[in-house]
Amino acid sequence: MCIRDRFNDVWAAASDDVFAVGKRGIRHYDGVEWTEMDDGLRHLLLPHNGVWGFGPDDVVAVGDWGAIVRYDDGIWDIVRDPDPDQGELLAVWGAAPDDIWAVGPQSEFYHWDGAEWSLKPVTSLGRQIDIVGWASDDIAVLGEEGELFLYDGVTWTAKDELQGLSIVSIHGTSSSDLYALAGYGYVWHFDGLEWTYVDTGARTGLTAIWASENDEVFAVGQGGSVLFGAQTASSVPEFLAGEALNLRGEPNPFNPTTNLSFEMPRAGRATLVIHDAAGRKIATLLDKEVPAGMNSVQWDGRDTAGRRQASGVYFASVRTDAGREVQKVTLVK
Repeated sequence: MCIRDRFNDVWAAASDDVFAVGKRGIRHYDGVEWTEMDDGLRHLLLPHNGVWGFGPDDVVAVGDWGAIVRYDDGIWDIVRDPDPDQGELLAVWGAAPDDIWAVGPQSEFYHWDGAEWSLKPVTSLGRQIDIVGWASDDIAVLGEEGELFLYDGVTWTAKDELQGLSIVSIHGTSSSDLYALAGYGYVWHFDGLEWTYVDTGARTGLTAIWASENDEVFAVGQGGSVLFGAQTASSVPEFLAGEALNLRGEPNPFNPTTNLSFEMPRAGRATLVIHDAAGRKIATLLDKEVPAGMNSVQWDGRDTAGRRQASGVYFASVRTDAGREVQKVTLVK
């Protein structure tokens, strides 16, 4: 199955009742297939960035132009009209239907108290891109540089161990059972004391993660990608991807250079980035408009500053409007 979309966030009432939001609106999964939902904003072509729910018939989604829509008994209603003068909303979370928080990129916290939305600026946190919580006094906020801030109802505490790893989404069952998703499919788990790397078996452009107490995980991303698995080492995730880009590296293993080639189904912008095995970005090799057909770029085993990298496994990832693909390459000396 292939869904032509770029998903930004996901929330599920159950494994057969999943809501995913993205560039082209809102989609629902019933355990068999994905269907597009009418959110009342399709005529504006506004992307949705975040989604959260309190049950199968009470779901909130936020997006560009400050738009907020709410799903109630099978129908989406616009509860905050989109306005180009309003900033984008990037993520949403709620402790209860009358206690909902949405975050924007400029230290903006919007709170719903059951009657109205009000702005609650918190300037000390910088730019936020995701939020999750478990009570009004137990909230986690993710910054754009991978900074994690935990709120206990009084103070914010920084947990910056993942800074520099390009974290894009967080979710979990508590502040001591938290999952962080880095770009290109890397997942980290926080047990309240330390972060550990989790191998999902996928290397693709994932953008958001959601985890339940029933050991179920959904991650969504570029090209309509959907990853589903369990929070166990023995799980084998199901992965659905977008259009094939046929990314490959030759030679592989390599020393000192490898040629990375990919096929564009149509002309458009392409970005090709190198990450190490821990998910840290090493170098951006390409970020520009390219023609349809085969394209290639060479990597010489160095980072952006020109430093030669150590022998080991690296991941080359290409991102286009058609989707993302990742190729493992091995540098030997």
